[in-house]
Amino acid sequence: MIDILTSMKYKKQQFRIVCDMFDYLKRNNKNVVPAEVLSTILRNIPRSI
Repeated sequence: MIDILTSMKYKKQQFRIVCDMFDYLKRNNKNVVPAEVLSTILRNIPRSI
């Protein structure tokens, strides 16, 4: 997954994932994103960005 996201083609997708993770951390006052939440974020991103 990391190799895919480092490609220039996927920069928008990578930025959205990072923003969603920061949004979760801020809204829930957490320091760590649980694996279940991360998998939900990854499932919800559109594949055609």
